[in-house]
Amino acid sequence: LLDTCGPEFCKCLIIVQGSAYFLQTIAPLIPERTRNKVKICRTNSDWKSLVQKYAKAENIPAYWGGKLVDSNGDGMCRDRLSIPFDPIPQELYWTPNKNAPNLDELSCAVIPAGKMKIVTFVVSDHVPTYIVINRFCDRTYGMGIWYNWFPDFDYPGMPTVDYLRIKTLGEGVYKVKFGNEQAWIRSLNIYYRIQFEKENGERAEFKELE
Repeated sequence: LLDTCGPEFCKCLIIVQGSAYFLQTIAPLIPERTRNKVKICRTNSDWKSLVQKYAKAENIPAYWGGKLVDSNGDGMCRDRLSIPFDPIPQELYWTPNKNAPNLDELSCAVIPAGKMKIVTFVVSDHVPTYIVINRFCDRTYGMGIWYNWFPDFDYPGMPTVDYLRIKTLGEGVYKVKFGNEQAWIRSLNIYYRIQFEKENGERAEFKELE
């Protein structure tokens, strides 16, 4: 993530209670400018002193070795930090239905580490249309829809095929991008089916470009 977002974004990445062996193992795979910013603190190390070299104790929550507490005396400063502790409401979970096909009904793209796949469609219907996407991947992947309105985000791996229906901006060329930018070594398999449909659910006129 540090290398993806740009090493300039972070002066130092401190991993507390980490394994030095882990860093030695992956070090050859990380660019030097990123590797130089990573510091591993073992369980029995004085990691609190190291953290205070980069931030004042008054600005570090007491729970992590500093002196800062919130208005309630909480050392984790929960009134300042957004730390979710409550379970995710069940109504926010996606429940598979007829709109979630089986994997064998989806196309599959194998995306090597650091690469991407772009699928291009031309929509010729003048009536309001929706782009409908079913996706499944068991690891984090990037996705963006390029028509100057759907930004590129990373999506977590999922336990089942999902369903995404977004109103389009009209006729034109749409590029759907799937990426594997966060990976250093492993490829990933992303399954998908992309269609365009009208307001009433009927299939809109479109074609996929090779």
